[in-house]
Amino acid sequence: MSDAYYDVVVVGTDLTGLIASAMLAKRNYRVLVLGQGPLGNELVVDGFKCARRPWLFTGFETSGLVKKAFTELALSLEMQNRPKAFDPFYQVVLPGRRVDVTAKEALYQRELEREFSGETERIGQYHRAIRDGNTRLSALFDTVPILPADGFFESRSWRKTVAQALDAGIPDALALFPEGHPFRAFALAPLLFSSGCQLSPYSAIQATRLQTHLGRGLYDIEGGVDGLKRVFLDKVKSNCGDVRDRAAVERLVVKRGKVREVVLRDRREVIGTDAVLCNMDVKRFFGLIPQEEQNERYHLKIHELQPQWYLYTLNLVVKAQAIPEGMANTVFQVLSAKRPLEGENLTLLCVDPVGPQDDPGTRVISVSTRVLSRNMRPTLEHLAELDQRLIHATRQLVPFLDEHLITTASAWVVTDRRTGERMVDTNLITPIYGTPLEETLETTPIACRTAYKNLLVGSDALYSGLGFEGAFFGALNAFRLTTELVSKKTLLG
Repeated sequence: MSDAYYDVVVVGTDLTGLIASAMLAKRNYRVLVLGQGPLGNELVVDGFKCARRPWLFTGFETSGLVKKAFTELALSLEMQNRPKAFDPFYQVVLPGRRVDVTAKEALYQRELEREFSGETERIGQYHRAIRDGNTRLSALFDTVPILPADGFFESRSWRKTVAQALDAGIPDALALFPEGHPFRAFALAPLLFSSGCQLSPYSAIQATRLQTHLGRGLYDIEGGVDGLKRVFLDKVKSNCGDVRDRAAVERLVVKRGKVREVVLRDRREVIGTDAVLCNMDVKRFFGLIPQEEQNERYHLKIHELQPQWYLYTLNLVVKAQAIPEGMANTVFQVLSAKRPLEGENLTLLCVDPVGPQDDPGTRVISVSTRVLSRNMRPTLEHLAELDQRLIHATRQLVPFLDEHLITTASAWVVTDRRTGERMVDTNLITPIYGTPLEETLETTPIACRTAYKNLLVGSDALYSGLGFEGAFFGALNAFRLTTELVSKKTLLG
């Protein structure tokens, strides 16, 4: 017999599922959120606040999906003041070029004319193509479709809708610029870090949507993604939901294709439920289902879901005077536009990504890169080599780095509690999955629906091709499907 019962159990603390949890709790569903794994993005090293991974917050003004979620949660007014747009939004640094992307349109145009002399007309065509393509995409995304479609008739209807909305398709705006052209690298650098799904072969739909949001603002949120998660967790708690951030699931009990119970590791507590939401790494989550209870065909699909890239972050703790004058809070650096945009050739630098340091005389620069999965080995020796390459790349932008460097911290390296030795925690590795599923507008490598009748995916892998906006798209999908699975009467009085 179950020790407790909830309408919905959410396993994990990815942003996507927390948004969905808050919306369900507000609709009077009894929700339980279980921590299950790394709880926060903040990594404290010797008292310095570092980041496990970068977050690029966009779309507050341009995404109908983001606005819809905040409206559902009655957070529209609060979120008008919480995100603060950086000024400039960000910088892109290439050999001999530095462009500040800013809300001041005249200034931004002068930046482009100065750094890409003679390319004004082609750059104008690029921005017009992005604007026109996004107008048509918004007509699709704003309806919050559940992708991919389920069944023959739903799929046929969706294909018809797409054909009417997109006509001849979304043009590849970057086709205006050949491989190796500096403007192509300028545009692709932030896009590659925004998408959590394979962007190569090049996805015009992803690029159009991501560029639209990036061009209208990159935002600072107090406390970073952890601060934003607390907003949604507070909504869960204030609407009679429960949060157990230290709880861990031992296994899921499946009977006749439905998850009936969630067994917790500590004291073997058993939680009964009507629906379960996977809100963590999908491979680790589905490993919680005992082999004899697994849907073999579906688990084979999960097994075949392989990362094409990994997002790696190294934190550099420096004295404040190391930050060059005029350096933006967020910088995308390309060492060579003619080389593949990966590894140390493409880095994202964020200054104090989880907030100001307690000591105003110090700052943290998180340096992130995308590494091909076949080139990554999760060993201390390999990460040490990668760290040195990233430090070398950072010196190009921060010339006095060495004399002001205090310490470094890898986002993947922890101290083993039993031995006291440094080790690589593979649970902290951030994957970038491969080719998106068909009929998903090239936005997601995994579907919200699963082969289990009452189990949904609501993790950050869902619609990861849309970047930050994808978390809200995925949350709205999970919210809708859960309300269809679990009927709930509206409380009166």
